[in-house]
Amino acid sequence: MNTQIHYLYRDASNYKAHHEIIVHGKITFADITPHLESGEFFIPSQVGLPDLQSQLGKPTDDDHAWHHLTPDDFIPTSAPPTVKLTACGLRNRFRRAHAAGWDISTAMARNGIKLSDRDWEQLRILFAKAGCDIPADYARNLLSR
Repeated sequence: MNTQIHYLYRDASNYKAHHEIIVHGKITFADITPHLESGEFFIPSQVGLPDLQSQLGKPTDDDHAWHHLTPDDFIPTSAPPTVKLTACGLRNRFRRAHAAGWDISTAMARNGIKLSDRDWEQLRILFAKAGCDIPADYARNLLSR
């Protein structure tokens, strides 16, 4: 049995890009939830998957690094794998990326995304509403790495 995984990128204007992979073996949302930011966000390139921002065209002020996963995005399938990653390997990559800290600034730089202080403040407010505190000075420092 293999697992089909669907993930989503949604910019601040709610434009969406989707991607699907099939990995060899079984993996569930519950397997990686502890390694996701706020239980749902991740940066695909840091676990060996493609970032999706470029599907929406050139970077804009609406872009960011985070992609989204939900429990419904993991579907058992008998279809052959579409990537060389195994379920176990992907699970380990999520664990390592989370343990090292999701590297937002590198992901943003790789995708040509730059945010102003005002944008960072809005992002901090959105995360605070979701129960995650990102101090403004920390957010600015992420870009200066």
